[in-house]
Amino acid sequence: MEKAMTLTVCTQNVKHYFSKMKADSFKVENFELINMCKIEGLDLCGLQEMTGPRHRNLVQQLAQNQLHIKGRGRYFGIPCIDEYNSLIVNHDKFKVVSSKTYSLPWIHDVKNQMKSGAFMPRIAHVVTLETKICGRICIVVTHLDYQSPKVQKLQLDKLTKILATISEPTILMGDFNMFPTNDLFKIYKKEWQEHFGLMLTTVTGQKTWMGSGNNFPKENKPYDYIFATKEFDAIYSEVIDYREELNTDHKGVKTSFVLTKKK
Repeated sequence: MEKAMTLTVCTQNVKHYFSKMKADSFKVENFELINMCKIEGLDLCGLQEMTGPRHRNLVQQLAQNQLHIKGRGRYFGIPCIDEYNSLIVNHDKFKVVSSKTYSLPWIHDVKNQMKSGAFMPRIAHVVTLETKICGRICIVVTHLDYQSPKVQKLQLDKLTKILATISEPTILMGDFNMFPTNDLFKIYKKEWQEHFGLMLTTVTGQKTWMGSGNNFPKENKPYDYIFATKEFDAIYSEVIDYREELNTDHKGVKTSFVLTKKK
């Protein structure tokens, strides 16, 4: 006999600007973020570029809803450059069992990294959840380096080691800062599929990062992805656009799953 449940997940980079350090700004954007979760029927939402002050305000706002948030910053006390890879959780469907933040490698060649600006600590946030009918699942939220392939490889290696420690059905999501045709991305996508049964569930041809910069080509890129193990049957995936409401340069990626547990 099988037990099954549906769940809808999303990954959303909310984009940190120094102007967002003003409380009035991120209070409004957090309100809109909660609205997005409600409108889209999200059960889980992984976030990138969520600063410490904004994370704490979101905790307060979510206390009035059925949603809850878990997360921990990477800089530990420097709010203007901090980042939380937070996970918003629907309490009606899930109970948080554990939450752990892992540091990812971020130093390879100090001199060149300083020149390019690729010199920021990165993290992976791992949350174990108890479902009402399908047992435990694990969610991993991350945000990888954007300029140094050597640092990206170190971070992907560490992610692979983290995934190897997880026994529960798993969803991995975040801003990977890699085009789907990137050789490094393709290598690890194949390795994760072969070793962990972790499949890319999002449509890779759709654009999610709509920003620009001196070190990036002018074309917009898909950087945000959702992977899931075989227990999750992806029934629908789309890119959602709340850039104006959230004051961000990223579209979100949303996937609906059926999670089945055989008994």
